[in-house]
Amino acid sequence: MALFPMTSGLPSSTTGISRRSAMRYVGAGIVGVSLSTLLVACGGSSSTSENTDADTLQISPSASSRTDFSGEVTFDSYEKKGNFVPATESAPAQNVPVPKRPASASENSVQGLYDSIAFVYAAINYLVLTGDAAPLRESKADEKFVASFSSFMDESDESSQVRNWFVSPKVTMSAFTAVPTLVKKSVQWTFDLVIDLGPTVVVEGAPAEMSEKVRRTERGLVVTGVRHDNDWTLTIQDEYEAQASAHPEIDGANGGNAGNSGNSDNDAFSSDDNL
Repeated sequence: MALFPMTSGLPSSTTGISRRSAMRYVGAGIVGVSLSTLLVACGGSSSTSENTDADTLQISPSASSRTDFSGEVTFDSYEKKGNFVPATESAPAQNVPVPKRPASASENSVQGLYDSIAFVYAAINYLVLTGDAAPLRESKADEKFVASFSSFMDESDESSQVRNWFVSPKVTMSAFTAVPTLVKKSVQWTFDLVIDLGPTVVVEGAPAEMSEKVRRTERGLVVTGVRHDNDWTLTIQDEYEAQASAHPEIDGANGGNAGNSGNSDNDAFSSDDNL
């Protein structure tokens, strides 16, 4: 199923804009497709680990003294290009710090897993601010997740970036639990992702208002981490799709509509041990 509908129904004011810009226009919800549609489509396929000689993934103690990772995700590994200037209706954001994946993100520890996920969060925030998906492609997130966000937002062509932008977008991500849950050869961690694209989007230099309904999306995401080549690989799914993947019999009983499962996703991992 296509992530977005055909762009032939776009308002006449968008005639002549690039295909990428048109998809971004659609993705912003201006023709009725909300950001939540994107996130529902972001569920990746299950990752596999090469640690085939062990029944259970072994994670070393964290190198830091931190034991509670719950709450809003923090990230501080950036390359600064100058003084950051927020976007306005007349100009896109300037000198946006570029997130860099820290060496600690590859460590086989809870801190390492957290830093790897935090880099994905920072890359999404950078993408929303600049339209550039390059850092997200450098993350260890699964290809389906990366491709979904890239097709929605990527304005890596410089000429497109100066014509299309969100004025005051904000991305926040929070961990529901202090530590992830151990599930045999992988670990799972549930996060809350909130993307608010702001009240104004500029398309082809013209500001347009967006209602809160189409600009703001909050989704639960299940991040599954496995060890591969001395690093973390991440599969990121919408919480309902993750539950359906773990319990296909439940999904079948609901006619394939995992959204009818309510909040039972918390029960899906109740038999597993926290790290």
